[in-house]
Amino acid sequence: MRTLASYVNDRFVPGEAGSEEPLLNPATEEVLAMSGSGGVDRRSALAHARTQGGAALRALTFAERGALLKAMSDAIVAHRDEILDLAVASGGNTRSDAKFDVDGATFTLSAYAEIGKSLGASRVLADGDVVEVLPPFAGG
Repeated sequence: MRTLASYVNDRFVPGEAGSEEPLLNPATEEVLAMSGSGGVDRRSALAHARTQGGAALRALTFAERGALLKAMSDAIVAHRDEILDLAVASGGNTRSDAKFDVDGATFTLSAYAEIGKSLGASRVLADGDVVEVLPPFAGG
């Protein structure tokens, strides 16, 4: 049986033995994997996110952040079939519903990537600057 680990403080951490819970296919109740967060130091994870992750993100320009979003979108596209299979097995989705969700995610990430690219080399926006994050509604 596959046991999933949590990604905490830049490494994968398995849950404490005995803290695992089964992850079920909601349609068949088949156990797909086990996962647990017992023993994960949440205070340390929060501190790491604030000091390491936050600082790293703030150091990036909007264009660099956009490039990361584009890379995430590209990764989802590259693994689309695998993600669709996971959605069907673990979410109880139909394949059509899964396609809607996955394709929507790639579109959203790509759209925000373009906004980041358009904001260029700046790292902050002055209070009061207006940045349109959604295209105008085409339906009128």
